Amino acid sequence: MHGMGHITTSTRTSSNRRSVPTALQGELFHASERLVVAPTGGIFEPAMDLRPGRRIQIGQVVGHLSSGATRTPIVSPFAGESGEALAWSGERLVSHQPVMWLSTGLGAP
Repeated sequence: MHGMGHITTSTRTSSNRRSVPTALQGELFHASERLVVAPTGGIFEPAMDLRPGRRIQIGQVVGHLSSGATRTPIVSPFAGESGEALAWSGERLVSHQPVMWLSTGLGAP
């Protein structure tokens, strides 16, 4: 449960009788811009035109990374509108390198 910077959880006791905290304090962060990142390293090839304004669905493949005989898809974990591309065809990417911006439209409440 969220509210005023706190996440409230139920109190539980594990089998070894250690108590689990009932509230975790922290910052609640809301942003409408997300990054799609490379899951591994390799040579990037876009699966589509990555110009800004394209509609992207959750689970959509936006590109592939080739490393030797291995070809790994880059899958968007978010739905939204494509923003600026941060990787180009033929570029060597490392694991977790940003590939593109994605605007989810889920800004601060």
